[in-house]
Amino acid sequence: MSTIEILLFAILVALFILVFYLMNIWGDNNYWQYRSRLEKLKKLKEDNNIPHLEKMTYLFERSLKVSGGTFIKALALSLIFSSLFFYIIKYIYS
Repeated sequence: MSTIEILLFAILVALFILVFYLMNIWGDNNYWQYRSRLEKLKKLKEDNNIPHLEKMTYLFERSLKVSGGTFIKALALSLIFSSLFFYIIKYIYS
């Protein structure tokens, strides 16, 4: 591998890590939106939509949290996806 290929691979890894963190931020934002809707409906005592909001709140609550372990997961996944993407592109152009 040449220096340019290594640099491009590192950039690709960084982009996949960025995408992973943005997905975490999106999931956290959705969690708080569903949680606020659920709390409002519980105060109003409207039962028609509460089970759905509880399910969605639980889904986003147990999703990925941003921590040190998240960075390790993001790094591992980005290395895997970057390697696959890199070798597919290399195979296409060779």
